[in-house]
Amino acid sequence: MPIISPPCLCSNFNRRQFLATSIAGLAASGFGLGDAYAAGLKLRGQAKVDGVPATQGTIVTANSTVEVPAGSEVAFAVKDDAFILRGEEGSGAKVTFESPTGAVQSANVPIGALLSVFSKGSGRTVVGSTATIGIRGTGFYMVSKRRSTYVCYCYGSFEFKANSVPQVRSETVSSYHDKAETISVGAKGPELRVVAKLMNHSDAELIAAEHSVGRKAPFER
Repeated sequence: MPIISPPCLCSNFNRRQFLATSIAGLAASGFGLGDAYAAGLKLRGQAKVDGVPATQGTIVTANSTVEVPAGSEVAFAVKDDAFILRGEEGSGAKVTFESPTGAVQSANVPIGALLSVFSKGSGRTVVGSTATIGIRGTGFYMVSKRRSTYVCYCYGSFEFKANSVPQVRSETVSSYHDKAETISVGAKGPELRVVAKLMNHSDAELIAAEHSVGRKAPFER
């Protein structure tokens, strides 16, 4: 059986309060694309960036590694892309970015939850513990655990494939949380399944992330 996230906790007051004073606050303060990036990381709890304890405003680059323990959460922008990284209950979270330029080209998430909104463009990937997402101009939520990778296709174009057997794959074009899938690995190899959408993330987070880099979410009116 695949390992998936717990039911949606998006009504949690602490999360809403965190968002209101983090990347959403950047947008409300009039930050533009470059300013939102320069303003640095927003932190609830503890975090490390490139192995060094982070504080409010620590800069994250397209080649940084960001880590948080269980119960902590960070929001940050890298160039025109924005992210919320949170430590799942019982585990932390980690993302390592790689890029020859100033914009994120790839990210590796071996453990934890990552909400991402990317600017338009192709050829970018996010690697989870068991599966890889190919993306272009998208918003999505990923949870990476030891034997499974969950993704909610919030909006955009995606390719989702197993790391060990690339033939186990799917392609999705989503306009508004049209589907969520998980690839889990068991004794018989990787298994692709359609699962519940909007698990442990919310439209408010997607909107805040998009606003922090000067865009609107596609579903906003």
